[in-house]
Amino acid sequence: MAETMFDRVGGYSTINRVARAFFEKVPTSNFIASYFEDSDFTGLIRHHTEFLGSIMGGPTRYSNKDLEQIHRFMDITDAAFDEMVELMKDSFYQFHFEQADVNFIEDELLRRRRFICGSKPVGLASSF
Repeated sequence: MAETMFDRVGGYSTINRVARAFFEKVPTSNFIASYFEDSDFTGLIRHHTEFLGSIMGGPTRYSNKDLEQIHRFMDITDAAFDEMVELMKDSFYQFHFEQADVNFIEDELLRRRRFICGSKPVGLASSF
């Protein structure tokens, strides 16, 4: 069986450090800080660790419908989403991830934009 990016980078241990680094950047962001006011960062870090791990071939799975339901009332703008992607990329680079891996993760995040941005009724998600 081929080694996944998840395994190659050290699994949840490494990804958790990336998620923590991301959430350390959040309060200074003009675009996304307001989305996380009064949030439980411990829980958010855990969920982001699992979500990023799923993108990288880890054991946890998040469907597009899951993402849609989690974010449906947040009315996340494209500018906020773009800022999140940039801060996430910066966090991966902080831990010396290779360019190809960061590009892959960025592409996977961008594929999910329509399930995260805007306000929408449940049911938009299609499987891909």
